[in-house]
Amino acid sequence: MLPILAGLVMGNGASTRRGLVLAGAYVLSMALVYAALGVVAALLGASLQAWLQQPWLLGSLAALFVLLALPMFGAFELQLPTFVRDRLSAQAATPVAAICMARYCWGPCRAC
Repeated sequence: MLPILAGLVMGNGASTRRGLVLAGAYVLSMALVYAALGVVAALLGASLQAWLQQPWLLGSLAALFVLLALPMFGAFELQLPTFVRDRLSAQAATPVAAICMARYCWGPCRAC
């Protein structure tokens, strides 16, 4: 997640104070997302564990991981649509953008 945070803060040439605000918003929102997911998992308890061990779910997740690994081997290329990329590159880094990025990147980026 460090490359995402560095790109968000350094991409706009933010001052030190602005960088701290952006980093704080990113880190705080990530902590809140993980805390909320932990509470949900704790409330579900053993039923969540049993549900996550279903063969059809394990097979579906394995197939998804294989599909998402294929671009690393050059099978195809994944890109955002052009209008989304243009809109994202045109926006300035704000604390709201940092919070949104943290909330929507937690899953795929937690291994970074």
